[in-house]
Amino acid sequence: MLFRSVVFKTNSIYLLNTKTRELSKIQSRGLGCTAPFSIAQARDGIMFANNSGVYKLNRNQSISYIGKNIERLYRDSVNRDQLSKMTGHHYGIAGQYKLSVPFGSGQTTNNRVLVYDHQRESFEGGVGAWTQFTNHNATGWARSEEHTSELQSPDHL
Repeated sequence: MLFRSVVFKTNSIYLLNTKTRELSKIQSRGLGCTAPFSIAQARDGIMFANNSGVYKLNRNQSISYIGKNIERLYRDSVNRDQLSKMTGHHYGIAGQYKLSVPFGSGQTTNNRVLVYDHQRESFEGGVGAWTQFTNHNATGWARSEEHTSELQSPDHL
């Protein structure tokens, strides 16, 4: 049995052995997570977002940049001053990572969902497909065995 936890810092990522309390730094090239609620366990690793885009910490402890196909959209339209508002969720049944973001300069609440589809990944290390939902004001996600629901703040109900 493994006793490991992943610790995300702003510019680094660590593995913590919770049994021995040994801490080891992952070679993340200075990448960390600046959107703490974006972190979600996915099928092949852990998804997370930061100022520069969306990434995946793979099971082999390497970092993959999965935001390439939305790079311009993320850079130009997501209000990165509000990273603390972003929320991520992995919907395993559909093989999707959903990231609620504040879209547009000055936008202070999540008003768009960027959806990464794992099923479009190739086995040669390709990147999956991205879509976006413009009709979701999700401020959080909840999952039951049968469905995934979005949570909305009271001012959006």
